Amino acid sequence: DEGTEIKDEHEVVQRAELIPGAAELVRELKQRGYIVALVADGPTGSFHNIYHQHELYDCFDVFAISGEVGVEKPDARMFQHALNQLA
Repeated sequence: DEGTEIKDEHEVVQRAELIPGAAELVRELKQRGYIVALVADGPTGSFHNIYHQHELYDCFDVFAISGEVGVEKPDARMFQHALNQLA
């Protein structure tokens, strides 16, 4: 939930609350055997911090984060990066 983000001086999110039901949904998808990918815009550290905070980081099989990929959504390279990790 972007409205709850606490960022540092580099705009990296240190803490944030999730949208209600989001954590349960991700855990349920993973438990059912789905491949779970995160395709997101922002600094890598933000997603590392948030998903570790909520004990969800290990639920994701692949990450395509604009801070690492070097482009932002909807650039197809973001999605291709995620797909390449699954190959």
